[in-house]
Amino acid sequence: MKEYLSIIITVLSVVAGFITWVLNERSKRKQESFKRKEERYAELIRSIKGFYVDSSDTTLITNFLDQVNLCWLYCPDNIIKKLDEFLEAVKTDSFTSENKEKILGELMIAIRQDLLKDTKLKTNLTYQDFRIFSANKSK
Repeated sequence: MKEYLSIIITVLSVVAGFITWVLNERSKRKQESFKRKEERYAELIRSIKGFYVDSSDTTLITNFLDQVNLCWLYCPDNIIKKLDEFLEAVKTDSFTSENKEKILGELMIAIRQDLLKDTKLKTNLTYQDFRIFSANKSK
């Protein structure tokens, strides 16, 4: 009887250890994926400045387009569609300035929702809450 109990305890210990290891690895992969996504989104947002009215920095624009291409690897479909909508808006003059700001705000909200979807933090912000600010130049 003691042998069976010893075998059962050993098997349970191995199974519990395996389950713990699997859950730990899943958690690590999830955290690494979040960190990678967060870094990519940060670079995307940094380089979007190339499209502001005051800017014509082709380096930023090129970096933004590179980040958009990388989004095909890690972003959900709604982000890619919002990025395409934004690029279409800045490519043509058929969109008003207000329309472009709305599209950019919707993109930022979609990015925020994607990053926050697995956290307890919830957002009630809308595209109207996103503003573009620039430093005032003193003369």
